Amino acid sequence: MPHRLSGRATLDSLSNLAASLNDGKDKQAHDAFFIPSLARDQIESLYRGDWLARKIVDIVPYDCVREWRTWAGDRADVKRIESVERALNLRHAVQRAMVMGRLYGGGALIIGTTETDPAALMTELRPKDVGPNGIAFLHAVSRWQLAVAEIERDPLSPWFGEPKAYEVTAPERGSLTLHPSRVIRFLGNPLADPSLFGADLWSDSVLTTLYDAIHAVALTTTGATSLMHEAKVDVVTVPNLSEHLSNAATTAQLSARFSYAATMKSLNNLLLLGDGETWARQKIDFAGLPEMVRTFLQVAAGAADIPVTRLLGQSPAGLSATGDHDTRNYYDMIAARQEIELRPQLERLDRLLFASAGVTLGALAFTFRPLWQMDAAAQAAIALQKAQATQIYAGLGLWPTEVMAGLVRGQLAEDGTYPNIQARLTESTADDIGSTRAAAHPSIDNPTIDYEGQGHDPNGWWSRGRKAGHSAVKQASESKEEREKETGGPPPAAESQEIQHSDPLPGNQLGHSSGLVQAVSPAGGTTGLGVGYRPPRNLLPDNQSQLKHISRNENGHLPDTAANRQLLQDISSEDRYVLGHDSFGNTWSSKLMDNGTQVWVQVRNGRIINGGVNETPHEFNPQTGLSAPNRPNR
Repeated sequence: MPHRLSGRATLDSLSNLAASLNDGKDKQAHDAFFIPSLARDQIESLYRGDWLARKIVDIVPYDCVREWRTWAGDRADVKRIESVERALNLRHAVQRAMVMGRLYGGGALIIGTTETDPAALMTELRPKDVGPNGIAFLHAVSRWQLAVAEIERDPLSPWFGEPKAYEVTAPERGSLTLHPSRVIRFLGNPLADPSLFGADLWSDSVLTTLYDAIHAVALTTTGATSLMHEAKVDVVTVPNLSEHLSNAATTAQLSARFSYAATMKSLNNLLLLGDGETWARQKIDFAGLPEMVRTFLQVAAGAADIPVTRLLGQSPAGLSATGDHDTRNYYDMIAARQEIELRPQLERLDRLLFASAGVTLGALAFTFRPLWQMDAAAQAAIALQKAQATQIYAGLGLWPTEVMAGLVRGQLAEDGTYPNIQARLTESTADDIGSTRAAAHPSIDNPTIDYEGQGHDPNGWWSRGRKAGHSAVKQASESKEEREKETGGPPPAAESQEIQHSDPLPGNQLGHSSGLVQAVSPAGGTTGLGVGYRPPRNLLPDNQSQLKHISRNENGHLPDTAANRQLLQDISSEDRYVLGHDSFGNTWSSKLMDNGTQVWVQVRNGRIINGGVNETPHEFNPQTGLSAPNRPNR
């Protein structure tokens, strides 16, 4: 704000009338910033004709997809989704769309399905509308290939800020109208307020803010190159030169004379001069030129937020400099861009790719692979240090052995040592137990049904839990003689006793809806998989094991995946999802998903004992929990 000094108003900026600073005579007082107006042809000329501009545009998208991503979940699901990615050439399509977003201020991926009806293209594309191999192609286009219709201005709409429709002109088909769910945008430099500049949907090209820096580098290097032609100039003084050039004959004689002199100089290193003639050589000093070019390149690299070592491929300067710090900072910037800019776009696309690949929504979760890769020696050293620390903690007895083992498995999965350890452990353990039990009890694959949703085989491997839901009793359906004959000895006492469960479910494994169940081996021991785990009786086509009740292969149930287990755990542990408590002491929670479904969880005494998904939300009933069509009271 202006303030008073010596009775005159001044501004909060340095001014000096004697030095003509910040007054009408100061040139700086007339400076102003403006937005460079780069037309499409200028942008394309920069990209196609200037190496620095092209590298700045291309490097960031390339590094964002260079190491791509890794999936956590069932191996069969991972193979299917990766197969779809390769078939659609997803990495290249994303990289091209990002390049056009940075270059033009707007790029997009058009999601193509097997549906070609123009009327259908105007409707929202939802995962349930995509069948197996339903995604046919992904086309990367620029903003200039898409005409934007009216912008959605309703702040309550999920498509707020996006066009209500896109127009694409095809010579063979005419004009096609696409619903915004069929187009995924990629931007350049976002505008502070798009509505103020009339750009609406799109953004600025990254070259807009970098134009001055790129121009300075081009001017400096071009000027330095032109000086090479004048790096050495010979100067000869000739008396009465004007008279020699006064007519054609003398001019020809003078030209022949110096041509002969130059020839003699080249052949014999001898320069012949006449009376009064002098010769001198002038050289241009290039001593400060390399530093000036280097400075402008560093300014351009800083403006582009790309280290010089990456932009120019030069070695870091300075004593003992490695460039690791700059590289790490750059990789951190790329990782931030991946999470903030790229992940939302990929997750929006993945919902459709999952449906096309036949993978249940939420069955897999991805992380971006780190760009910074340690060498084998460094990785081995860190792994050894972690193992030693774990050994020390285990020796202190801070946690039970089972808990410590779970922590180690989680650490090995999170740091990327064994990214799919949980899925492979579940498959391997389930396969081993399933084969062992099948050999001892062939009838396990043909269970009788005590009541809806509860499996039970004649040998008593599975039974209903008590109504309280905290214990299970081994059903003694055979006589003592039959059991002794089968097992080769008297039945263990544990089989006729109630099995109490007080520890949390290992790995958040889930119990049955009518009570937790415990797998008891013929020898009297448990399977070791924890309360509520149901080893698979059958192998699905994708070889995925499932829990008997919560994750059975029926409508209304979620596949047994790490992502689904985590989802149920998150819903049950956050108060905002709680619906209420029923008359049996159960706590019911639910969450509305983006696709309109309702995932619900039933908790008793701090344990998840049931969970599932409803296609449409259902109201909570204080007597029975969720409505009867979805959760009958057992």
